[in-house]
Amino acid sequence: MEFVGWIKSDSFAVISDSMHVAVDFVFFLTGVRVATLELKTGTEMPDARRVGAYVHGVMFLPLAMFVAIAASKRFAGQDRIDGTWMFFSALFGLLGNIWQVRISRRVHNITEKGAHLHNLTDCLASAVVLVAAPLVMLGAWAQVDVWASLGVALVMVVSGALLIYEARNGHTHHH
Repeated sequence: MEFVGWIKSDSFAVISDSMHVAVDFVFFLTGVRVATLELKTGTEMPDARRVGAYVHGVMFLPLAMFVAIAASKRFAGQDRIDGTWMFFSALFGLLGNIWQVRISRRVHNITEKGAHLHNLTDCLASAVVLVAAPLVMLGAWAQVDVWASLGVALVMVVSGALLIYEARNGHTHHH
């Protein structure tokens, strides 16, 4: 839905949020794979969890840089952004993210913590885009879209850095 919203709205903030969700989906699949291997072998795999969390955190840094650079180029102006599509795409993303946060709130290890943390950051990113959309509808298109995109990039950097810190320091279980 957010991808369609990006195409229809021409909002870089919506595509930034969509990229954030895509990275989280890759991490989710990694977590499922590790959990499946743990169940199959009957042993915990803290090193695999740590590596998965580290890779997830690292994936956000170049993505955030891409978002920040591309968004800053829009300060010069752009075509009109459709705030209605932007709003409903962000609303759809926020509702999906809230549902994921509710599911992932029980945290037992770094893989689950990574999933939960990024579900929370997805909520924040979608909320930033959702708040920006009415301003875009009022005519502040390029500037609001740029600032919302930079907000999403900042969320990615902070959440990625926190996950890298925990993975590098060997935090694999949370009680």
